Amino acid sequence: MTNQQILVDLKKVVYKNYYSKLTVPGHGWDHIERVYKLADQILKTEPRANKFAVQVAVLLHDIGRLSEERGSGRKHAQNSFFESKKLLKKYQLNLKQEYLILQAVAQHSDSSPAETLEGKILQDADKLDCLGAIGIIRSLSHWAVVGKEMFDPKNPFNLKKGQTLEQAIQSLQVGFKNTIDKRAKKYMIECLLKFNNNFITMMHTKKARKLAKRRHNFLKKFLLEFRRDIDL
Repeated sequence: MTNQQILVDLKKVVYKNYYSKLTVPGHGWDHIERVYKLADQILKTEPRANKFAVQVAVLLHDIGRLSEERGSGRKHAQNSFFESKKLLKKYQLNLKQEYLILQAVAQHSDSSPAETLEGKILQDADKLDCLGAIGIIRSLSHWAVVGKEMFDPKNPFNLKKGQTLEQAIQSLQVGFKNTIDKRAKKYMIECLLKFNNNFITMMHTKKARKLAKRRHNFLKKFLLEFRRDIDL
């Protein structure tokens, strides 16, 4: 099979067996399609990368969420690695391709340092889909399903005493990491701030940083408009 034939077949297989069965909001097939397109944009500026390995890794990176959802006891990146290893046997890839794909899948989580260029591109594309307008939509869908609060009415942005929203937003532009405390996982608005703060500083490629900046600027406008709405 050619690389293109493998990609076509793999899309059908992973959609049918994994993504069509997922109930985790924000991580369905639409997420994979967006990350695939983002990765392609980044690949155009990274000619040294193995394009095929990145594309396959994108398709496989979240297949472990189904096992995680069913109580495997492992993180989804680990599950994805083991499931991918089994799936790839069918295609008889060369050792280098298989290594690059599996390494990228295993290390795509934001808590793992990516060791290969292909892994860095996957991480960047995956993180970009958490930012900007789509990041807001994904967060809303997740919080609605899990039944958590969108924000704390008494302190929607989890600001420190005397701190303004403008100051908090400004601090995010320079990688300030102390604005969000341990409560950030409780409220959606705080998580949006956390994602933008942490993920932008973690981008590996120049193209991803450029795309992240535009999405971050949208979030800043959204937060200011949100404050106007809740202060009516």
